[in-house]
Amino acid sequence: MEENIVGSVGVPSAGNAEEKTAQHKVPSQTLPIDQSIEYAVIHNETDAFIGIESTEINTPDLIIAPFGSRTLDRSLLEKYSTLHWAEQKLISIEILGTNQDSSGYRNAGLWMIAFVAFLVIGIPVNWIFEVMRWGTFWIVALLLIILTVISFIVAERREKAQREGRKIGRNISGWLKLIPGMIFVLATGLTLPFVAVYFFGDGKALLQAPLQLPAFGRLAQVSFIALASILPALFFYLFERQQVDIQKENFYKEVMSLDPNVHSLTEARTKFEALIDSVYGSGNAPLSILLLFISTTLLVMGWIITMGTLDASDAAPTMLADFFIPTRTAFTFGVLGAYFFSLNMIFRRYVRADLTPKTYAHITVRLLVTMVLVWAVSNLPQFGTKSLGETTLFAVAFVIGVIPETGLTLIQDYVRRLTKIGNKEEEVLSLNKLEGIHLYDRARLLEEGIENIENLAHHNMIELIARTRIPAPRLVDLFDQAILYLHLGLQDEENRKFFTLLRSHGIRTATDLDVALGVQSAREGLQNIAPPQTLEKMEVIFQALFDDEWYDHLVNWRLNRPKRKKPITDPYVFYSMSKEQIAQQGTPATNELPE
Repeated sequence: MEENIVGSVGVPSAGNAEEKTAQHKVPSQTLPIDQSIEYAVIHNETDAFIGIESTEINTPDLIIAPFGSRTLDRSLLEKYSTLHWAEQKLISIEILGTNQDSSGYRNAGLWMIAFVAFLVIGIPVNWIFEVMRWGTFWIVALLLIILTVISFIVAERREKAQREGRKIGRNISGWLKLIPGMIFVLATGLTLPFVAVYFFGDGKALLQAPLQLPAFGRLAQVSFIALASILPALFFYLFERQQVDIQKENFYKEVMSLDPNVHSLTEARTKFEALIDSVYGSGNAPLSILLLFISTTLLVMGWIITMGTLDASDAAPTMLADFFIPTRTAFTFGVLGAYFFSLNMIFRRYVRADLTPKTYAHITVRLLVTMVLVWAVSNLPQFGTKSLGETTLFAVAFVIGVIPETGLTLIQDYVRRLTKIGNKEEEVLSLNKLEGIHLYDRARLLEEGIENIENLAHHNMIELIARTRIPAPRLVDLFDQAILYLHLGLQDEENRKFFTLLRSHGIRTATDLDVALGVQSAREGLQNIAPPQTLEKMEVIFQALFDDEWYDHLVNWRLNRPKRKKPITDPYVFYSMSKEQIAQQGTPATNELPE
């Protein structure tokens, strides 16, 4: 484990020193220190600066930054009252070195002494008595140098090797568990296109014919189909699953900054461990393999139809590129659009560490939905045969594959014109109204059952952060926008104008409104440039959203975090006071370290 020395140590005030003079030392507040310990790391398990008081007059308090750590030797560790902090699970102490481990350094020192003695004594002795050849002499000296360096490296890394000794074994074990599913999916993607061409295409004839352009072109085409079909599944198995522990710790830290009722990492782990374990489950479950198999099979079938692999052609190909030109039908362009979206989605989720079996269920559904919508849209009158609409249909089919809502909108418009039923206005609560959201975010939220702003504002925020792995700051901002947007009632034209007015003054989220109403200078500015009733309306809206189920989490994330820059010196205030009160406690830290 790397040493992470974060934070600073403050200089105690005169009053603090006088109190310690009266009380002198409090040995009972210090954890029992094993005499074999050389040094240890104190980890801050909270999202606030903490100040651990010293038990000696001339030793300043130990200030540790949020989630930071400090490395101390045994003599310095004994000077701090760590007992109550450890009892409250607000700090953890990790032993990094003990006196027993110094044997490695002693061995390295002995090798160094032997090397120096060999040079000091050996050179004059060999010069006078010629005990050995000088070439042999210097080889022995070089070996002593190598042994000395190796001894120091081994001594330095012994402890790290002990902590990580089982890591390689765990990784190998994890990969071995994935091998059955990996082999099954790869066999499907690689075997199915070749079997289809051999039994139902021109594979047999091409194998009997001399190896010329038709045979080579068909081989290249089928190989391309196989690689394109298994590529999405390969991303799943190439996913860096060894980073799961890091992702879990990041989630716990983010939750602490959100949930005002969670004060330490221990509490966060206890409260959300079941949720996070269900999210970061194994990819070797039978259902996961089945989803990968179904999506890979559909991709193979889609590519075979798109490339016309099994279709008989009267014209013989004259170029290799002829084997990679898709057939011109609405269906094939719909498949290409769905594949384009799926590949981009998988890559984005791979980079964001959000590649789960659910992704491949989404691919399967998108392919099937695209097929249905393309079939339905291709029968609309505006895309009739032998018309300009037939050419346009190819582009429309591709867009339907990327955004299935496009096809549904076309069908709805046609039905609306015929029946005069339905509202033509765009949905007011569409997720597209939120700033910063894009196609892939909407698709990811849809997987969690979130179709509009109302669904988002009332969804479980903590669960959504864990499951979607959309960066917490972005998701918090979307929630913040959604809460304000929902309370404005934008179905009314007057409210839409009011929303525009708020946006023009930089108020785009619920917490922005909180700040604008809570800061005197902001209120005065609004009074000068906005009508009086506008400020009254903002007050009413704020009171309406104040008790929203996730608003306290947003406040905890946005408004209280910047205040927590003062160290807390009493471990019990974390449980007897709110985080907002904690943020106001303590004294500023300095940059001085104890001697």
